[in-house]
Amino acid sequence: MSTTYKHNIPQQSERTIVAYFDRQSQAQRIAKRLSDDTTSVRVERVSGKQVKRVLANAQAGVSVVEIGNLAWAGLIIGSILGAFWGAFTFSGRIPLLGIIAPTLSGGLVVVIFLWAGIFACIGWLIGALIRLFQSSSSGSKYEVRVTLPQYRLKEVERMLARAEALSVIEVENPEEIMSTHT
Repeated sequence: MSTTYKHNIPQQSERTIVAYFDRQSQAQRIAKRLSDDTTSVRVERVSGKQVKRVLANAQAGVSVVEIGNLAWAGLIIGSILGAFWGAFTFSGRIPLLGIIAPTLSGGLVVVIFLWAGIFACIGWLIGALIRLFQSSSSGSKYEVRVTLPQYRLKEVERMLARAEALSVIEVENPEEIMSTHT
């Protein structure tokens, strides 16, 4: 199953970006947004094994993809839980380890910020790990292949990352990836 929104013969100065999404709706939505001002946009369903193979063989490497909303949710939830934990610790309802006991002399605000920071870091890491492990699941994915002028490369990479792409690859030779799908 594949959808091509627009296709012209690529020029020499054009590049190809490949992004993978979990859901077809995500892939179709970003493809429609990109179809007006790019040379071509193609959406295709591929297996998880093919995605892993493409990522392993990518010569250009994988660009930075935002960690996602789960990390932010973990940060916020961790901060709130840490603030409550700090307040309970300061009030004496939660026993302390010997290392952390001297922070009580800093007062309620110091203890609340200490625990909020600790829990926020833990929440951020858990959310980021969940997001990263989502990308390695073996189910089928939706590949969005975009051919565009080189000057728009970074802008489109950022758009794909904000659209929650699991990975975004700048491809030197698009035929290499095509051969791994067959």
